[in-house]
Amino acid sequence: MSKLNGILHVVDFKTERIVTAIRPDDYWDDKRHWEIKNNVDTLDFTVFDGTKHVISLMQQNLVLKQVRDGRIVPYVITEIAKDTEKNSLTVYASAEWILLAKAGYIKPQRMESKTAYEFASLALAGTEWEIGNIEYAGFHTMTIDEFIDPLKLLKDTAALFDLEIEYRVEMLGSRIVGRYVDMVKKRGRETGKEVTVGKDLKGIVRKENSQNICTALIPFVKGEEDKLITIESVNNNLLYLVDNDAFQRWSKDSKHKYGFYTPETEDQNMSPKRLLTLTKTEMKKRVNASVSYEVDAAAIGRVFGLNHELINEGDTIRIKDTSFKPRLYLEARAIAGDESFKDPEQDKYVFGDYYEIVDQSEELRKMYNRLISSLGSKVGKDLLEQLEKQVNESIKENEKKIEQIKEESETAKTLAEKVEENLKNYQTAILESENPPTTGLIVGRTMWQDISNGKPGVLKRWTGEVWDVVVPDVAAQVKAVWEKTEKALEGRVTSKQVEDYVSTFQIPELKNNVTKQKEDLLNEIAERVAVKDYNLKVTDLERKILANERGIELSAKRDEIYLKEDIDGTFAKVSYIKQLEAKLQILDEGILAEVKKGNIISVINQTAEKIKIEAELIDLVGKIEASWLKAGLLQGMTIKTSNEKEYIHMANQVLKFVNQDTAKITIGFEDEHKSKSLNPYIILGQGDGTGRNVGTIYKDGNGVYYRYIDNNGLESNMRLTAQGNVGITAQTSMWLNSNGTLVVDGGYGVSLKHLGKTVAEFIQVNGVNYDLLLGGNHIIRSSTFPGYDKLLQVKNSTGNEFRGIEVAEVTAHGGIRSDTNLWAEKDSYAMQHINRSTIRLKTALHDLPFSALDKIRELKVKQYFLKRDMYELYQMRMSKPEDRIEPYTTKDIDIQYGFVAEETDDVFTTPEKDGIKLYSTLSILTASVQELEQKHDDEIQELRQKHEQEIQKLKEEYRVENEKINQRIDEVKTVVENLINNKG
Repeated sequence: MSKLNGILHVVDFKTERIVTAIRPDDYWDDKRHWEIKNNVDTLDFTVFDGTKHVISLMQQNLVLKQVRDGRIVPYVITEIAKDTEKNSLTVYASAEWILLAKAGYIKPQRMESKTAYEFASLALAGTEWEIGNIEYAGFHTMTIDEFIDPLKLLKDTAALFDLEIEYRVEMLGSRIVGRYVDMVKKRGRETGKEVTVGKDLKGIVRKENSQNICTALIPFVKGEEDKLITIESVNNNLLYLVDNDAFQRWSKDSKHKYGFYTPETEDQNMSPKRLLTLTKTEMKKRVNASVSYEVDAAAIGRVFGLNHELINEGDTIRIKDTSFKPRLYLEARAIAGDESFKDPEQDKYVFGDYYEIVDQSEELRKMYNRLISSLGSKVGKDLLEQLEKQVNESIKENEKKIEQIKEESETAKTLAEKVEENLKNYQTAILESENPPTTGLIVGRTMWQDISNGKPGVLKRWTGEVWDVVVPDVAAQVKAVWEKTEKALEGRVTSKQVEDYVSTFQIPELKNNVTKQKEDLLNEIAERVAVKDYNLKVTDLERKILANERGIELSAKRDEIYLKEDIDGTFAKVSYIKQLEAKLQILDEGILAEVKKGNIISVINQTAEKIKIEAELIDLVGKIEASWLKAGLLQGMTIKTSNEKEYIHMANQVLKFVNQDTAKITIGFEDEHKSKSLNPYIILGQGDGTGRNVGTIYKDGNGVYYRYIDNNGLESNMRLTAQGNVGITAQTSMWLNSNGTLVVDGGYGVSLKHLGKTVAEFIQVNGVNYDLLLGGNHIIRSSTFPGYDKLLQVKNSTGNEFRGIEVAEVTAHGGIRSDTNLWAEKDSYAMQHINRSTIRLKTALHDLPFSALDKIRELKVKQYFLKRDMYELYQMRMSKPEDRIEPYTTKDIDIQYGFVAEETDDVFTTPEKDGIKLYSTLSILTASVQELEQKHDDEIQELRQKHEQEIQKLKEEYRVENEKINQRIDEVKTVVENLINNKG
């Protein structure tokens, strides 16, 4: 795989064409996060705002990134964050396949005995995605209970078949030509790579989680009609399975920790015994704390250019950390990760599907140290040193064997691939039934076990006309056949036999054909390994010569049939058939020669009119003479047209007509010169250095042909440069006139120059910005991009800053907006001045930290004249009309009233002390009025309270005085009554 360049290609989501390419120098803070389990894949990166790339970084556009395993992954932009302080734009994108969640719907239904391919076809129907590589994983049944989206169906399919999903796109030029969904049994590679903390890794975090631990597991499955299936009937009337060791470790107060388990299956008739077996397997996973590892990678593969050491998605590696106590030796698979192209130091991976490897050498060393400690006082030092020497030699010998095993693993892998190929070509199923099969019959390969007379039955093979008996159901006949053809009967091939077989090979000398010899050896070993599971081999040899009135036929045929006979005398359901056949027929109408090996056939058929050869490869050595030649495909060739140095040469998509060893006409493609286009070219003749006799016929992307020609050389009026440019020069004048439309189109813009300097340049950027560049200094831009399509922009030459305009008068029928200030040297008129004061513009709101009334009281209002008005007064005096008698005075100009900014408190002025902020002044004035009103209200309230108190006091005094008077009156009444009574 080629080295990654880190370029991000942005694709317009409507046209699906690449509109810009962002190089690594133009972005930073990039991070790709991926997870295998849920197919999570996100991409974040940051660019400078105002660059040419920003205009295309809009939501729903795609970003294409080539990831480490070579795939091109499409990301859809979901969010954009603009930071005005840092003048940057951060793009957040997710994998494009998340859009499948909204691409359609799947109705509730039940699909029985379908393959993963069929489920994927249903999910992707009507979408932009196509089925890619779907590995075969058998048949399964799925019930969809509710409406779901295509993305969920794909995930459910992968989970059901125990496959992993991989998405990718394919490009042709600048267009996306295909989106594919692959399902494989396991992503990533078995790298065999061993990484070490401090070298490849910055550190390991080992996390243990005991949340899911249980000591008693309760399994159950819903069967037909929602009947509950448990293990009670096969588990001593207990509903749960117990692990005694886990109970001793994890129980508290002798109480179980219960867990529940339901296997993922569609088997509604699962037996309790089968459920118990699955529960025992699950129980082993729940008795220990779950362990996960988080790794910070140094990414040495990219830091030092060692691409073969990069960690890809799903790769299985070995991790070694001797700082752990005890030392950690871990084999794990990368299941999630964060990757950065710009900063490899930020790479981080999460590993799962792991198991810890016990270092046997380390364990032996520990045992040895314990033994030495226990024997130190009992055995002599010389014996201990001798023992230590033997142990060290044993460890070194083990390390050598490990290296030898690693080297031999590659050969084993190649051998396994060849075995798989042989099984694919020659293995076939054995059909067992009472009646002969009638469909799917393949001559010489279809096997039928006839059990019409009972088992084990008779094994037969289809010849094309009849069922030929291969192995009859008679033990004696089988034994006789075995003894008669003992060379054709071979037993099971064990690993030891393969080793002994290989050891018999002799290589007398090493020549250039060593590779071929090795290939032959591997083929022969693969053949034997492919049939090692079969314990019976039947070889059928047939040699015959036929001569009759039609002609003569010679044939030789050998069929090797490998079978596996079980103990009960029946045959297994799979056989391995290898057919070799050669045939020659000489007939009145022609000659037919045929050679066949399995499904590979080569045929030569000769008649009076023609000779037809059919073969995977026809290797002809020497010259071929033909008066007429027709071919479907010719690769790299030279056609000689005479005995002189004249010929036609074709190679690498380039056709050359050569005369005297010089190419006079060349036809090819521009990508021959590493151009990004795919346009063809034709070169006629060869120049002599002056530019004459050179011409090109060119076809553009729309299929239109153009002709460029140079009549008079480099100084002519019409010329073609070495770079493919066309120049036309008029000595006096040049004019262009069209009765219809005049179109001027330039791939990188259209320029107007005067005396060699560019006056104006017309440019379109990304199909949304249409610029007029004036003098290389200012751009007048008309944009169709949403949010910018209502205004005409004036910017600098690079388009990342706005520039001003100077005019006599501006009439706006809509409005005038400014991101900064509006200036006026004289009066400003408006129906109403409105200050923007929405909460959307404000933050950190607080009450005034000072007294607004005090600030207003400190203001000093002055009477003054403007210097501009005073200057006009002087001009009026200098140009006073002769008929005017009275002089001009200050009464003839306006008197102004206001504040002097330099003498006014900062809360009312601009930071530069060159103006008064009227909105702030009005606001503080309002606050001062409120403050004054509050102060007066407080004083009035205080007076009211004081008056109320005085009134209450007077009322109390009146009450007391009134009581005293009443008391005196009562006393007087009493005295009077006493006097009256005494007189009586």
